[in-house]
Amino acid sequence: MMGEVMGESSKECNNEKKELKIISDAIKISDRNIPMKTECYVQALTARLMINRRNQESTIYIGVMKNQDGETKGHAWLRSGQFIVTGKNRHEDYQIIATYS
Repeated sequence: MMGEVMGESSKECNNEKKELKIISDAIKISDRNIPMKTECYVQALTARLMINRRNQESTIYIGVMKNQDGETKGHAWLRSGQFIVTGKNRHEDYQIIATYS
């Protein structure tokens, strides 16, 4: 389900940005309307399944960083083409430790 370890999909793939935006918005809306809060990893996996059903490529990124208090924080995000579908907020602050394509 995760895909190829340390693999990465093309940033030049022909994914329809409009469709990716719809998936991204659907994940955000569902997160606001279900009784529990979903985490970035669950959101990335859910979007991945939606993108796979459309026979499009994507990459899940897992990253870590240390905050100002020295605590280690983790984050997951999903990219398809050049569009960040989930986990866009501050994803560039994290050091990538794993990718799945």
